Amino acid sequence: MKEALQLFIDQQMPSPAYLSDGNWSILAHNRAMAEWWPWVTESNANLMRWALLSPEARHQYSDWEKHADVYVRLLKYAWMNRREDRTLLQLIADVRRNPDVNRIWKTRYDLGADRDGHVFRMNVPALGETVEVVSHVLFPASLPECRLVVITWLQGDEPDNRKVDALGGERDAWAKRTTLAPYTPRAWARPAELPQRTVSCRTQEEAAALAGASGIRLPALSRRVGPTAHLTLAPSKNSVIWATQENGSWAAAEFDASAVLARFPRAADRDTDVELDVVRRTSLACSRTQGTEKRPRVLRGRPSSIARSESCPPTGPEQP
Repeated sequence: MKEALQLFIDQQMPSPAYLSDGNWSILAHNRAMAEWWPWVTESNANLMRWALLSPEARHQYSDWEKHADVYVRLLKYAWMNRREDRTLLQLIADVRRNPDVNRIWKTRYDLGADRDGHVFRMNVPALGETVEVVSHVLFPASLPECRLVVITWLQGDEPDNRKVDALGGERDAWAKRTTLAPYTPRAWARPAELPQRTVSCRTQEEAAALAGASGIRLPALSRRVGPTAHLTLAPSKNSVIWATQENGSWAAAEFDASAVLARFPRAADRDTDVELDVVRRTSLACSRTQGTEKRPRVLRGRPSSIARSESCPPTGPEQP
């Protein structure tokens, strides 16, 4: 499979392109990538170590701290999904030895899944100039844990315009928003006491009904949580109803779908993978429809009083 991907990467010339694993170690690259950024040819080349630790990266990235903030988001997202990955833990420990990176880690609370579509300026010594580039991130089906990245560069009508990038969008908009909702340390694990916005339900079915008519039950993910939990996807609201049985009744809380995805790493069993894919597709459909604005989560009364939102298109298999 790697040979086929190398062919694809080579065909991206003259655009720089590379393949990295789940921990950002470089597995393959094309000639343009090596010419623009020679560090990829080094033994054990790793994007995170270069971007966050090398003086070269601080010179090449325009406004390095904005980029460092984004890379820390990516590391935190990976950490939430793979807390037992020793290679990832070592990478995080290594970059956090840098005082600037450690400060960002301790003071920023956002997550990010990738840098796809980010438009930014870089000082590229091989070109002898500052260029505006776009990062395109792909996930090969044969290597789903890897990232295939192509860098294209472009020139706008007003290259010196500080407010508008070369694609006509807001300059550095990626630095002001995240691909996932901001998190707090226990946002996706049920706290010892349920959040204030909860609804007490008499039965499991009543709790599931809070997801609306298009609700999709998630039995495999529920089993991962425990025998007293029941999760139901609400596609119309891009959320998951998380119900827990306590003292003979059910307490239901609503969580963003993205927060629930961060709670569960991709598992080996097929049933869990299928359910995670359904939640992921729902979250993606909503992000395309609405952007990344955070919507209020309020559960009011019994299921009969819950107004169904049509803001996000339903996705996933029909519920039996």
